[in-house]
Amino acid sequence: MDKKYKVAIIDDVKDLCQLIKLNLELTDEFNAIIIEDVNTVEEVCDNEKPDVVMVDFSMPLRDGPSIIDSLKTRDSTKNIPIILMSGWGDRDCSKLKGESPDGFTSAKIKEEYIAEYLEKPFQADVLVSVVKKSLNIL
Repeated sequence: MDKKYKVAIIDDVKDLCQLIKLNLELTDEFNAIIIEDVNTVEEVCDNEKPDVVMVDFSMPLRDGPSIIDSLKTRDSTKNIPIILMSGWGDRDCSKLKGESPDGFTSAKIKEEYIAEYLEKPFQADVLVSVVKKSLNIL
């Protein structure tokens, strides 16, 4: 394979980031970068130019919706596909449609901003499939 797709991973669970990186790079189709500081996402994406960005929905310092909104409203990053990850299952899907699940007031995400949704936990083959689908290479 000549081109390896670059995947940026943003999640507050460092072990999960390492596992995602390992599973993607084992395919020999992807290079993965972990963005550990959520306050540098835009700068890292500008410099690294990932082909796809994976973002966790709920993180303590900066949530997924604010990161996604920022990336999708900037000229330099607006065309990068976004994969939204979450361990909350259907609760996040309802947020995408603008409904508010019980007890949650987090920002809504514009549905058109999300290329794919990945529910945690996931198997390695599902991870690779979702990333490929977001890149239209499946």
